[in-house]
Amino acid sequence: MFVTGFTNGTIPSIRWLFAIAAIAVFAVIQLSLSKRKQMAAISSHYRAAAARWRATQNEWSEHAGAKEFDEQLARLDRLSKERLALPTLRRQKLEKLQAEQWTSEESDFLSRFEIAQLPQISAAQKEVFAAHGVRTAADVTPDKLSWIPRQGRAARSKLEAWRRELEGEFVFDAHTPLATKALAQVEQELSGERWIIESALVSGAANLKGLRASIEAARKGLVDQVERDKISYLQTVADYRAAKR
Repeated sequence: MFVTGFTNGTIPSIRWLFAIAAIAVFAVIQLSLSKRKQMAAISSHYRAAAARWRATQNEWSEHAGAKEFDEQLARLDRLSKERLALPTLRRQKLEKLQAEQWTSEESDFLSRFEIAQLPQISAAQKEVFAAHGVRTAADVTPDKLSWIPRQGRAARSKLEAWRRELEGEFVFDAHTPLATKALAQVEQELSGERWIIESALVSGAANLKGLRASIEAARKGLVDQVERDKISYLQTVADYRAAKR
């Protein structure tokens, strides 16, 4: 027969044992539920802090970051180099003009010599050449002679040798003034490019100054928020890792 008391040192009844076990299980369940709630709260705080920190970083990058300032500074640097290169560009354009003038004067010189005067070319061949637009030494070019068939190669070689001989006689006067109209066009183009570059430099410098002031103001207004949200985020990271152990 089982007894029901503990005070007399007797063995507890089965009912009491079940009651104690139930209490222990309930305590374990409550502890587990409490830990889950605590973990859920920590996770929620972690996600909220991480979201705030990302938003703050984005706001800093957008309003207080140096990306736009650096891009504008690089653009001004490129414009400054282009401005310094204008004298070189002018020299290149003038050299091109001079080369074109040399080609033009040589062509004028060669145009004075007609194929009809060549005794080594037959009259029939001269008529054929003339029909294809080859009348003077200036016309003796690869493009204008490309139509000549294989059997006419000897005549073509004679024409090409004749042109080379005349080219050797041509003397270009490097001191001949460049064509006024062409020279004026070059100077006008360079003047326009200089105006565009210098205008962009002036407006770009003003824009850069405004950007700097805007960035400094944004950083001043965001620095406390950045520090606060960073500390909060790092603390929640530490809490989250500790809770998961």
